[in-house]
Amino acid sequence: MKISDALVVALVTVIINFFIQFFFKYKDNRLQQLSIQLAIIAEIKALKKLIEQRRYLQDIHNIVLNLEKNKGYRMTLSIDIQENVFPVYSSNLDKIGQLSSKIAPQVVTFYALLSSILQDVKVGGLLSIHEQGNYQNYKNIYDLLINALEIADEIINSRHNSI
Repeated sequence: MKISDALVVALVTVIINFFIQFFFKYKDNRLQQLSIQLAIIAEIKALKKLIEQRRYLQDIHNIVLNLEKNKGYRMTLSIDIQENVFPVYSSNLDKIGQLSSKIAPQVVTFYALLSSILQDVKVGGLLSIHEQGNYQNYKNIYDLLINALEIADEIINSRHNSI
């Protein structure tokens, strides 16, 4: 065996090893992306189910209707909210870019809307202040919640759940 033959064999071996490593790294990244996406979608499903089962949308709608009928009337609302409401999303913020390009903006928007609502209804939030508990502020919360639920449905029902 000549030195040139040995170099060719070594080069072919290096190339084969490179492609094998590349393939497994690619496969591992895809599995991680899918795992993150499925976990976030599962959390969105759970949040949507909680909102529906606890009738938050209906309750806020009833408040909006009541305030619409009784102009000038104010209502306060404050909820003691746990520290980490979105554990899956929070622990994967640095990986949002790994979601599919069609679902990532929807996921970020969904959580931004819910975070905004939570800021307004938490103890010390906008709606816990009597003067701020007016029709317009409750209507804004209601509209944000409807928008969040619509986005949740789009994410859950999306054909783009795969990476």
